[in-house]
Amino acid sequence: MVILKGKKGFGEAYVGLFLGKSGNNIRNNVKTKIKKYMTTAKYLVATLLLLVTILANASAANICYDKADPALTNLRTWQDLRFWYESYSGCDDGYFAEGISDFVVKSLANRWQTLLALQEEITKNSGFKSFVMNHIDATTDENDLRMVVTNSKAQCPSNLRPLCKEIEENAETALKEIKEIKK
Repeated sequence: MVILKGKKGFGEAYVGLFLGKSGNNIRNNVKTKIKKYMTTAKYLVATLLLLVTILANASAANICYDKADPALTNLRTWQDLRFWYESYSGCDDGYFAEGISDFVVKSLANRWQTLLALQEEITKNSGFKSFVMNHIDATTDENDLRMVVTNSKAQCPSNLRPLCKEIEENAETALKEIKEIKK
């Protein structure tokens, strides 16, 4: 008959008496089984997390192609672009990013008179400014970038000087990158 002192192991001792095993053997068996179940549980949790991630990415991809793509195609104003940014910024990659860059640079090159509207949209969402500035890049047309630099220098309203300067600097950086790529 095996008797264990203290609370720890009392149930194990009772089972051990019933099965004819010592308390230490039972305790070791229980520990081994717990480790095995914990390892299995860890793999199960990791698999579930992977599945959730895959499903979330598939859902995000659907949003990009089902909603962000048509919205990108229909951009006409800075307000449209801000709404796109607020709704689909997770889609800002690949051809979506190039499309946004094209819209931003062409708007600044050919519709400079909308600069005040751009400033108004920046006021509504401070993150929108960085979004716009990041899309004045080397993926766009070199001639459009030159026009953006010209507009920034020659047609900037005095109350928007800081914005014009930042636009100019980003356009000049993009032109330098294009020049480096052509070498």
